[in-house]
Amino acid sequence: MSTILVPTDFSDGSMAAVRYGIALANRTEGAKLVLFAAYHLPPPPAELAWEAIQQFHGRIEEDTRKGLAELESSVNAQLKTPCEAVCVQGLAADAILDAMATHRPMLTVMGSRGATGLERVFFGSVAAEVAQRTEQPLLVVPAAATVAKFEQVLFATDFKEGDENLAARLRGYAAQEGPLHITFIHVADGKEPTLHERAHLEAFQQRARAVADAPDMAFEFVRYPDVSEAVEDRLQDGAFDVLVLAPGHRNWLSRLFDPSVSAQMLKHLTVPVLLSPSAQG
Repeated sequence: MSTILVPTDFSDGSMAAVRYGIALANRTEGAKLVLFAAYHLPPPPAELAWEAIQQFHGRIEEDTRKGLAELESSVNAQLKTPCEAVCVQGLAADAILDAMATHRPMLTVMGSRGATGLERVFFGSVAAEVAQRTEQPLLVVPAAATVAKFEQVLFATDFKEGDENLAARLRGYAAQEGPLHITFIHVADGKEPTLHERAHLEAFQQRARAVADAPDMAFEFVRYPDVSEAVEDRLQDGAFDVLVLAPGHRNWLSRLFDPSVSAQMLKHLTVPVLLSPSAQG
């Protein structure tokens, strides 16, 4: 049975992810939704006695478990297959990554409010941290998103081996009766010779069209110095349901001086972003 993992903190952002998870589970044969909540026990005020500290922490756990139980009941009323609810103690990002390692879901769906102001520089969101550290598919959903059918997909590609196979697998997330059109976009930022990149694009097109059960596809080549800005502009031009990124893993030094496109897109989330990290390297 395939698992769809949906972490929740009961905020508006995570409720958007829950709606997406319900829709995906109901249209995916053999899928089971797992609702996941983590609670963190912060250091209590210094003046509290030990008994009061236990009560303080107990209320946090009790409130989280109560909220999850109520959400489970509401979600089960909308699902074809009853969901599973899991509640653990731990820091949000660490606990979610542990849950992904345990359940090995076909997809994890997270909500995000994005990060603003100084948060963007120093902290970022939980979803952004999970996106940086995971090696499994992750769908990050903005709080204002409505559930779409994955009919119009914008796929930002650097022609990596495997991107063409990921495009074919997107049918598993789309409504069975609906069409699937993927627009591949490659942004040439001037760091490589344009002719070299165009040759890679032609080779990528041949690989993509040769994949069995390939969806309807279009290929665009854009010259622009900032990759994330070019992708954001393209999102504004078309009525896309989702943006797909297949980022490679980046070490801390490269992230510091050359922020990844996926990290930038999660800061300015306007449509759901599906991240499918490539292998280490």
